[in-house]
Amino acid sequence: MKKQMEPTLKTDITENDLVKKLMEFDVTQIIPTGDNQKDPMRTKLQFCVYGTYRWEKMEDNGEAYVAAFPYPVFKHLHVTQVSAGKEVPYEPQGTRPFDVPKIFKAIATRALATEIMGTTTEMFQMLFLDEGLRKFVNHFRSEENYVLCISGLPIYKYIVSGNLRECLELSMVTDAFIYYSQYGMFDALGTMDHRLVSDNEFADNCYLDSVENIRNGTEKLLWGKIPEQHDIESVKTEDLWPEEPEQDEPTLEFR
Repeated sequence: MKKQMEPTLKTDITENDLVKKLMEFDVTQIIPTGDNQKDPMRTKLQFCVYGTYRWEKMEDNGEAYVAAFPYPVFKHLHVTQVSAGKEVPYEPQGTRPFDVPKIFKAIATRALATEIMGTTTEMFQMLFLDEGLRKFVNHFRSEENYVLCISGLPIYKYIVSGNLRECLELSMVTDAFIYYSQYGMFDALGTMDHRLVSDNEFADNCYLDSVENIRNGTEKLLWGKIPEQHDIESVKTEDLWPEEPEQDEPTLEFR
């Protein structure tokens, strides 16, 4: 019997004070085109992220599953966009100057989180990753963390949230969605491409819909189990969304 994998990263990596290239990646931007939602415009963009990072440990929080493990905290970031083979400074449009560092941080953390959970190369592809950050990613891609593979994409027991500070645990996989959970709330990913569908209240409602769809046979359960009917009713009436903590980073979705 395999020992349950816990997200405790054991590595000799240390803090890095030198500004250097941390990652380079391609990402596909999907933009709806008028009323034709079924055929949106897709634009591939290429970014490089430079900066430093240090390691901080996430501590246990109450009854929720959060094992202590180090995660990277980025500083001194700047981002370039590769155009015609040349790097030019990336300037987020419509952003106030003092928000730019937050945008750069969101870009770096979301890219690393996406590299961990995996997606199709048409949507996201990491072209270069700093050695220390690669060890962080590989920890979550370990054999002990592997659960199953669908359409060539592995699904892992544990992944990280978009800000890297939270560890999410696999809850259920259907032929439509992959659900990760923490604190009784869910993140929903598309099963076929691992595209992030939602990491907010919509994902919780989506989970409840999937449970009902599995019961009536319109959605197929591939991994995990659905809660009993009385448990679903209690979830529906519970206040799952207490006062939200202060957000220090903007929401950013690459895909």
